Amino acid sequence: MKGAIATTLAPATSSPHAGEPAGYTQRLAEFCCNLDYAMLPADVIDKTKLCILDSIGTMLAGATTELGASALQAGARFASEPIATVVGMKRRVSPPSAALINGTLSEIFELQDGWRFGNNHPCVVIPAALAMAQWKGATGKALLASVVAGYELTNRLAWAVHPNHLGRGYLPTGTAGTCGSAAAAGKLLGFDATQMADALGVAGFILPVSTAENLWCGYSAKPLHSGYAAKLGIEAALMAEQGFAGCPVEGTPVRGRGFLEIMTGEVKFERIVDRLGEHYTLRDVYFKAFPACRHVHGTAEATLNIVRSRRIDPREVERIDVFTYTLSASLLNRYTDARSSMIAAQFSIPYVAAAAIVDASLGTEQFADRRIHDPEILALARKVHVAPDASIDARYPQVTPTRVEIRLGSGEVLHNQVDMPKGDPRAPMSEDELFAKFEHLAGLALDAKRVAVIKERVLRIEREHDLEPLFDLLEGRPGVTT
Repeated sequence: MKGAIATTLAPATSSPHAGEPAGYTQRLAEFCCNLDYAMLPADVIDKTKLCILDSIGTMLAGATTELGASALQAGARFASEPIATVVGMKRRVSPPSAALINGTLSEIFELQDGWRFGNNHPCVVIPAALAMAQWKGATGKALLASVVAGYELTNRLAWAVHPNHLGRGYLPTGTAGTCGSAAAAGKLLGFDATQMADALGVAGFILPVSTAENLWCGYSAKPLHSGYAAKLGIEAALMAEQGFAGCPVEGTPVRGRGFLEIMTGEVKFERIVDRLGEHYTLRDVYFKAFPACRHVHGTAEATLNIVRSRRIDPREVERIDVFTYTLSASLLNRYTDARSSMIAAQFSIPYVAAAAIVDASLGTEQFADRRIHDPEILALARKVHVAPDASIDARYPQVTPTRVEIRLGSGEVLHNQVDMPKGDPRAPMSEDELFAKFEHLAGLALDAKRVAVIKERVLRIEREHDLEPLFDLLEGRPGVTT
């Protein structure tokens, strides 16, 4: 596993495609169909296993929440065939329903992995891949190959529309993630290149609009975009299997206007196939150390660096200044109050800074209702002032710096700057840290013995010819610990 978190070079920036786009969907489809486990580099396999383990942990933790219970109630309300496991819920439902529920669970604690070049969360494909693998009786090697294909599709489509896609108010996890989920599902259905291209076209037609305002404003619907990306990806593949086809993601020679262009305007088409099959974008995926938006991780880490080196009485704090890059400052400079949701707190720089000072910690506990509505934290958050910094903007997006300055009543100013928050492949979480994260999250739902067995099985999943014992463990059924 030593190569799994190695630092890699970022994909080379390509200029926008000149002239009419053509053939990108077909090239992606051919890549997915030709991708075989045997051709994957060892470090990509190891990183994929860590991504699966990390995602399973987020699902299990989400299963313990009221929002998770609501996702189960809505997603499994009507009778369906008991085929695919709802993680941590002792239920089996149809593969699309399982993908919907599990995808939603994976987003609740905002601890999912991500890819900074597309500002997306490619792990959205894992719930789709797990559900399809269980239905089709796939091997561990087939599951790994499907996840790699899904990550590549999701990341490359998200990169082609970044940053305009997000700037127009769309979330690429929901949009590009639906196409990635369709690729993972099609891979497990054994599609040829024509069927795979059809699945991607259908996915581009039925994907969720996935409006970012639901995220920035803390609406409880926010985690559904991952759930629906996984569900609709499966459904797109099933429709393609029955002969349905859709407009290619790059549009058509007749009018153009695929979903990428409609939602973005200018599309950097060459990014879709830049070094396709040579550079695996999965290598550059980051893991989250804190249960909050990645754009607040610099605030969290810098604040914790200060308070862990010198304990601060919150009553001594006169003012907190957070200097960061413009994107973070403009989107996350939001105060929360006693009515705010956990999601609102996860996307609030003032809340994150205040909670880190009061508790000298920032984990799942800091996003429980009793903490996000704590009067002391809310009052301290009002002393947080967020501003963009020109010197920081000059370094973004290659690095994502944040500087925190805490002014005490005595006049003393404590400060710390983090250039690259932990979890980035260039500042990675260690394997031990990733395992501890998984054990904590999974331990919210399951006993320690079961958690240990799940970890062991995922880390050797390429040797599994039958994945059903793993799904039994994830289901949380009593008595299953081997």
